Amino acid sequence: LSQAPSVQIVSVGDAGRVADPVELARYLTNHGIPCATRLIAGGRRPVAELLVAEARRSGPGLLVMGAFGHSPLGERLFGGVTREAMDSREVPLLMAH
Repeated sequence: LSQAPSVQIVSVGDAGRVADPVELARYLTNHGIPCATRLIAGGRRPVAELLVAEARRSGPGLLVMGAFGHSPLGERLFGGVTREAMDSREVPLLMAH
């Protein structure tokens, strides 16, 4: 990240109901990585679709996201943001768990 020309932290959801990107931004800034934050309102579209659309719009070289697993049954029934983002293949993706 320190080599990137810019870093943007994107969260999807409604204010107060989504992880606050400010703490991550503070952490990165404290480690010499300037960044911007962006909150995308949740809606009827899947979170992964919104993230990929934002990545296409802003043109990043790499989309980095956390990979949080659910139970195999939960993944099978409901899918997951991680799986959906991996399946999109529209932007380069790095997963961290």
